[in-house]
Amino acid sequence: MRWPHPILTGWPLGQPSALWINAPPPFDRVERDTQATYSRAMLQVTQEEGQPSSNAMREAVNRDGYVALDIVDFGTPENLLQLLSAALTERVFSPWKSLKPRAKSVASPVSYSGMYGFEDFPMHSDMANWKTPPRYLILLAQSGAKTVQTPIIDSAWLISRVGQTELTRSLVQPRRPIQGRLPLMRLLEPKPSGQQLFRWDQTFIKPASPAGLIGFSAVAKLLKQAPRTEFCLEKAGSVIVIDNWRMLHGRSSVSQEDRGRELFRAYLGGAT
Repeated sequence: MRWPHPILTGWPLGQPSALWINAPPPFDRVERDTQATYSRAMLQVTQEEGQPSSNAMREAVNRDGYVALDIVDFGTPENLLQLLSAALTERVFSPWKSLKPRAKSVASPVSYSGMYGFEDFPMHSDMANWKTPPRYLILLAQSGAKTVQTPIIDSAWLISRVGQTELTRSLVQPRRPIQGRLPLMRLLEPKPSGQQLFRWDQTFIKPASPAGLIGFSAVAKLLKQAPRTEFCLEKAGSVIVIDNWRMLHGRSSVSQEDRGRELFRAYLGGAT
């Protein structure tokens, strides 16, 4: 079903443009259907006269941990980034960076491409080895791919099974220094605002205490069972916005025919 629902302010072009939001399935359904790819209702959003509210998109991200968009005639990637920054009330941490599948032999040995090449990327949160990772990750397809999936997992599922206290006590640290430091961090960090930061990356962080080893091992084991939603950034203009403090994401393997895939990546929210 489609119905108009204005959510955007300051649309960059003069002509009305369309925005599509993929509404995710209820979480209890995700619990029942592990590893499934869900059909999603599409919500059409058109610019209307006056001052449309951005609350709907912000509420979708807060509720579900992500929002998938398909924007027609949105202008430039820079305009899109500023639009999302205003809607989510977080400053732009980094400009757009091009991401292309790369063979291990030509990629940095300390990057995911250098470690995994065209194979599956493991589930992780970006910059989990930083003391405070950026809040939102934005992926925009410049050249999409039909067979490459971006799976995401809600950390709420993991926290409910391992336990909030256990994960808060689980100390970890970067495997390599970040800005010359190896800070002690928690897998689950409460914030003064009342929010929580869940970090995960088996490649770039490691346990730093006995409790950390227990929590780390429990999460690693549960990841194999965790329900996930698969997204395919198939065509140019497809976008997914991910709450990087809550959701884990990955990348499926890249076939020979899809090695021309190119995404733009940007972050919102300061990182330290």
